[in-house]
Amino acid sequence: PGMARAWVWTVWLVCALIFLFFGHQGRVGMGIGGREGRGGRTSTRCSGWSHVPMAPRDPVLGVTEAYNKDPRPEKINLGVGAYRDAAGKPWVLPSVRMAEKLIFRRNITHEYAPLRGTNGLVEQSIQIVYGHESPQIKHNCIAAIQSLSGTGALRLCGEFLSRFSKSQEVYVSNPTWENHISIFRDAGLEVQRYRYYDNKTRSLDFEGMVEDLSKAPQGSIIVIQALGHNPTGIDPTWSQWKQICQCCKNKKHLIIFDLAYQGMVSGDLDKDVQPLRHFVQRGHQVAVCQSYSKNFGLYGERVGTLSFVCKDAVEAQKVESQLKTLARSMYSSSPIYGAIIVNTILSNPQLKKQWRKDLQAMAIRITNMRSALTEALQSNDNRVDWSHINKTTGMFCYSGLSTEQAKSLAVRHSIYVLDTGRISIAGITDENVFRIASAIAGIRRYSQYTNDPNRMRTP
Repeated sequence: PGMARAWVWTVWLVCALIFLFFGHQGRVGMGIGGREGRGGRTSTRCSGWSHVPMAPRDPVLGVTEAYNKDPRPEKINLGVGAYRDAAGKPWVLPSVRMAEKLIFRRNITHEYAPLRGTNGLVEQSIQIVYGHESPQIKHNCIAAIQSLSGTGALRLCGEFLSRFSKSQEVYVSNPTWENHISIFRDAGLEVQRYRYYDNKTRSLDFEGMVEDLSKAPQGSIIVIQALGHNPTGIDPTWSQWKQICQCCKNKKHLIIFDLAYQGMVSGDLDKDVQPLRHFVQRGHQVAVCQSYSKNFGLYGERVGTLSFVCKDAVEAQKVESQLKTLARSMYSSSPIYGAIIVNTILSNPQLKKQWRKDLQAMAIRITNMRSALTEALQSNDNRVDWSHINKTTGMFCYSGLSTEQAKSLAVRHSIYVLDTGRISIAGITDENVFRIASAIAGIRRYSQYTNDPNRMRTP
């Protein structure tokens, strides 16, 4: 009997230990991302996301993140694509402030916007793009919908094209705004490049561009930045625009205009879209991805439109119905507050006049800062011809800095630009322009002194 009792106690003890061990393991690994009771450490034993790789750093937002972490008070951010005033601070347009006061008095609600967008916004927007006397507007040949600014318009456009375009190849300039590539690839389209920028001459590679557009398969999708090319700041001349238009017309290409800076290049809303309107007048059935982030300073409000020029009103109704269906499944309805601001300004003659003044003020300051940077660079390093900077337009230009030089500029001088060497002219002020020029010239001299293989390219 004694032996039997000992055996029973032994078996009971072993079973208890097994129960405690596996019970503890169960509590640690409960479900995906289960937590330990004591230490709070997440278990990866049963995780379904361990295979997910780290995403690459965004080339623009990554620079801003590095800038924000820099403790040096003299730091300068020339990477962000946002307008800054003469003091280097964010600028709320006077026309926007005036509109906000009117909106506050109206005691607006926060109901959903219709699928097409906030009432009045789309109608006002297509007039800004195509002109008040546009035959396409008069005959209801334009399908249009409010979008989540220009990025949302491009993505919605990509989704539409992936479903209904005969061509599934989209051509973007080389170089281009990096997000173009991700947007259209994620929409299921195959992204190709056409030549645009000549590194040797620091100018438009017009012959290469036309040759590539001519060789693209007939009916290809071509993305063209309407003005203020990002990242180079190089736009075609009026004569070149007409030749590009004819080339695309001959090949029956579908043109997608990315319109992000209307009014901010020349200060004139109509002049800035003259090439775009020329394409429409020549019979192109273009699509336009319009952003109000830059020219209204409404970066965080996400206001824009997407429009397609169609052959008649019936076709426009069909296209617009599909755009609404896509928008419904992607984000349901557009945000209203920024849209109400834009519509209030565009529908009020006094506010619209003030907005035009605001655009002229931004365009003039950017032009002045571009000239000031060119002069400061030339005075710091006259062995290089810096005049190419003064020939650019819009918010950006290529500095000519290599990736290593751009990184060194941040480390040594707390001046942040993109790895491509792109500079946001809008971030330059009278107070910092000489420091920027001195730092760029110094980085260039240092690279030459150390025989850096990535030293600045000179024409």
